Amino acid sequence: MIATNMVHNSNFEQFLFQLAIPTPNRKMFSSVDCQYLSGRTLGDEYRYVLDRKTAQRFVGNMLAKPELLLKPLEIRDTNTTVDTTREGSTFKKRSADMPYESAQYGLGSANREMRGRSGQAHFDRRSSTVHPVDEAYSNFDFLSVPAMVFCNLVPDESGLIRLDALPIGFSTVSVFVTDVESLMRLSVPLPLSTVTTRDISLSKSLPSDIHFAEHRKTSSMVSDETFPIADAASVDMQMYDTLEKVYSLLTTLAPAFTTELLDLNFLTSWDRLDHATKLEKFNKWTCHELNFFLYKKDKPFFESVVQPFLSNKGEVTFVDKFLLDMDLSCYIKSSALFDTLNVFEQILLASRFPEHSQNIARSIKERSVKISASAWNHIFDSALRNKQMEDNEPMGHLEMMEDEEEHDESDNDSRMNQFGFGGGAPPMPCAAPMMAAMAPPPPPGRAMRAMALKSAPRSFMKMDASSDDSFADIAATVPQPKKEFYRSMENAKEWAETHYYKRKDVSSDNITSRNAFWADWAEHIASTVTATVAETETDSVKRSKKPFLSPHFGHATSSIHEILLAVSCMDLPFQAVSHKIVRGEGRSLNIIARSACIVFHKEVRESQYESKTSVLVGQKFIDMKNPTKMQDNERVENLVDEFLINTVYTCQIVVTNVSTVAQQLEVLVQIPEGSLPVGNGSFTKSHLLSLPSYQTSTVEYKFYFPHSGRFNHYPVHVSKNGVVVAFVNSEVIQVGVNRSVFDENAWHHLIHKGDKDSLLRYLDRNSIVHLDIEMVGDFLKNDANFFQSVLKIYRQRFMFSAFVWRFGFIHNDVTVCAEYLRKMNIYQNVNLGYALCSSLLSFNALDRGYRHLEYGPLVNPRAHRVGNKYRILNSELKQQYIKFLQTLTYKPAMTADDILELIYYLLLQDRIEEALKHFARISNEIGRAS
Repeated sequence: MIATNMVHNSNFEQFLFQLAIPTPNRKMFSSVDCQYLSGRTLGDEYRYVLDRKTAQRFVGNMLAKPELLLKPLEIRDTNTTVDTTREGSTFKKRSADMPYESAQYGLGSANREMRGRSGQAHFDRRSSTVHPVDEAYSNFDFLSVPAMVFCNLVPDESGLIRLDALPIGFSTVSVFVTDVESLMRLSVPLPLSTVTTRDISLSKSLPSDIHFAEHRKTSSMVSDETFPIADAASVDMQMYDTLEKVYSLLTTLAPAFTTELLDLNFLTSWDRLDHATKLEKFNKWTCHELNFFLYKKDKPFFESVVQPFLSNKGEVTFVDKFLLDMDLSCYIKSSALFDTLNVFEQILLASRFPEHSQNIARSIKERSVKISASAWNHIFDSALRNKQMEDNEPMGHLEMMEDEEEHDESDNDSRMNQFGFGGGAPPMPCAAPMMAAMAPPPPPGRAMRAMALKSAPRSFMKMDASSDDSFADIAATVPQPKKEFYRSMENAKEWAETHYYKRKDVSSDNITSRNAFWADWAEHIASTVTATVAETETDSVKRSKKPFLSPHFGHATSSIHEILLAVSCMDLPFQAVSHKIVRGEGRSLNIIARSACIVFHKEVRESQYESKTSVLVGQKFIDMKNPTKMQDNERVENLVDEFLINTVYTCQIVVTNVSTVAQQLEVLVQIPEGSLPVGNGSFTKSHLLSLPSYQTSTVEYKFYFPHSGRFNHYPVHVSKNGVVVAFVNSEVIQVGVNRSVFDENAWHHLIHKGDKDSLLRYLDRNSIVHLDIEMVGDFLKNDANFFQSVLKIYRQRFMFSAFVWRFGFIHNDVTVCAEYLRKMNIYQNVNLGYALCSSLLSFNALDRGYRHLEYGPLVNPRAHRVGNKYRILNSELKQQYIKFLQTLTYKPAMTADDILELIYYLLLQDRIEEALKHFARISNEIGRAS
């Protein structure tokens, strides 16, 4: 029973649990006939028993097989089939009577049909009571008393439900009655009574004679930098000065990865772990992300543990090469190899080659994608609401200057808490009653014995429990280990080398997204590794030690890999320190940072005034051939700046109703003088608009000028009830035959101009990410020098364009053709085998997707061969072994790595003799495959 004061528009039935009733079933079993058999030859099973007497024996077939992987990563479960042996000669039956079938009695199918119909009817009956979810929301916060719920009411013998007292102050009672199959609802109105409400309106507004606006900003501060606050009463801010706080916010912003991030939370306290714990964590969680984190945050551990570990890795990727300080010049020389790197890896490459760092940073910045305003507001609000720093140990007291002593301490506490400095949560008035209601602590003696028991060995606990009753009570509660009996072996699993965290392939796609955070880090790397001309030695040291503090770290949440890498890049301390606050005049404050930090602050302050009316109207002209253009790496409208003949233009009119009531408006439009309408348009037309409150509508018309000259244009007029309420200023349009002024920043202007030098200057000066490069296809085809110049610009930006590279075949450029074939993955689309080495295209088995995979635990049911050939019962192992043999057919000779891999797969099949023969082939003269 639910008592409410208002009629709620939600269906309460959707929240009530309904039980499912199982349907009875029966099953018929067939009888077993006796059969007499004779005359057969020996099959594989008996032949195996006889032959294994003379077979060579090797011990340890139940032991784990030798492995080649350093850090195996579980890929999937595999399936092992049952071995089927070859039978002997066909048996002859003495009796061929038909076995008993339950279907002859007609019971099985009838029962199944009956059971199906019953289940369907039961489902239909129950589904009829389910209502769709009503997503409408009603706000009843203005009521003083919330709704009351009376649960689990049982009727008496006469079927009546009695309450001790009727709810007072409510208008409706909803009664829900349910059994195991049905649900009924009845709403009963109560006598009218006075509704008690509470005032939730704004108690004090801002001054009406001043215009205000809310400003949201982020600021990065280094040690000893000052952050001014003009009005402490109107600011809401949060400081992120530790890796733990950044990690907590990223966990909040990425709920899909919460479980994994909680497992890896030890990263935020890595500096407080002992060496043994660090080794344990590294052995369990080693991956590219953890290795890079240690490279940035714990160089001694990285050099003593991580680097020796990586030096023995079989599959070496780009990140491994970077961490091992190997040669990376091939990624600079080949744009195809460069494009295989994700944004994070490209920035690592920029740090190794200072002469290319500026171009790589520029390429990343131009290709970064801006997030929407709603997404940024979500990040900002989450940053302000994130109170993880208040739940942990305080950051330390906030040092106040000497003029703070005359102020009230409670006022200081309230100010500091609202800033989110990590100095503790605001006062909790309910804390005292809660603590008073808690049970008293145990006696000191028993508590100390319990603590000793927790850390004592098990033998000591048993001995001491017999001499002390209280101690025996505690020892009796300690769980005893259960004796383990036979356990069936789990399925064999497929394993591969670990690269990125739990990534099952070697590809680095979708590891990071192109956002402002990585653009900031690329720019930071470029600025720290590139020296200026007039730089002194002191400036060089400051440049190299400049911390990286990006306020856009909340953008890096597309994957758990990106989150972990972003935390590693941030140059924030593990533990917070005390920040100093200096009070200024009035309500102003100055915060002096004692360590690097990032501040999210929201402030309401005075803003510039703009006049408003109940109806707003705007008018703009758009060239339909080039409606948009790229500006600051963002696509914007390309507004017309010069009119030409025989060009179709669109006039777009936007009308907005900014009043609280709907309005009926008339929009009068007329095409310019000297023009013709296009698209069944009219010379003059009035459009009727019905605009609801705070809504916008658009009106468009198209036209073109057949002749040049100066023409008047009657502007749009918006009227209501015959009275003009809005209009735009009139203008005179100048129409020309050819463009008189060419905008060097407009790509389509330069195309019409046809100056190749201007086109090259534009490409070198502006972003080419979203550029329509196909407009210069004729120049690329007919001018080899222009093609090489455009190609050089793309290579400097570390970008690839299939359209540009395609012209390498026309100009007979072997290098460009090879890069095109490599980038377009021709070997993936055409069956060229597992390896190829030529001047145009070269690839190996790893490029074709082949990886060395291992399987375990895997135990063969037979120690020796059954039948005439070896059988691989694990289907995944069989496919992998066949694929491995196919890769060998494309190689001129086997390398040492190939022989080791072959030996591993032979050992999995218990082909020990063959494995030993191949192992003898390996000598010091055989080198590793390049």
